[in-house]
Amino acid sequence: MIKISKIPNENAVESFNFQGSPTILMKGIDIYTGKKPDTFSYSCRVYEFDGDRTGIIPKDFIKEKLKELSV
Repeated sequence: MIKISKIPNENAVESFNFQGSPTILMKGIDIYTGKKPDTFSYSCRVYEFDGDRTGIIPKDFIKEKLKELSV
């Protein structure tokens, strides 16, 4: 099941431990860091893949991490 949560304002980020947009959590684990978030940020998120900085998580990365975390 996929749940999309809207974080409407800065006051809501702490209750979600929101990491910035976009963030994908599986069983409470951030698929990018592999850790359960313990901080929060109301900002755009930047990722690094193959030495390039981007705000987009590649589909193949998402698929692989979801497989790993679903075990």
